Amino acid sequence: MLWAPGGGEIIEKSFRGPIHEEVCAALRFIQNEVIREKVIKRKDKAEAVRLFNYPFAAVEEAVVNAVYHRSYEQPEPVEVRVSPDRIESNRKYDFEVSRERSSVPSGNCLAAGADQPQWSSL
Repeated sequence: MLWAPGGGEIIEKSFRGPIHEEVCAALRFIQNEVIREKVIKRKDKAEAVRLFNYPFAAVEEAVVNAVYHRSYEQPEPVEVRVSPDRIESNRKYDFEVSRERSSVPSGNCLAAGADQPQWSSL
């Protein structure tokens, strides 16, 4: 996994072990280091609104698909790149997970957003 927090220096994080443990470790890393929560408390409601920069369920589905449905004809490992405005893989996909939760054909992009942070509500 390649990660550029804030668009700065690129950090490479590798996961080793049985395939299911690699997937769990990669998802745990994304959940702890990449996904951010914003809580908005409204004066007129008892419940707060919880928003996330990327919907974890969609990212989880995309990462699991990238690993478990990879072609063994391609010898290079599955690579996930996290940048400030998108999460993408070196594998080709039929869908895109955007911050607005829409599905659009887009090549190998797992998640994308606009230049300004947009938040998804789960």
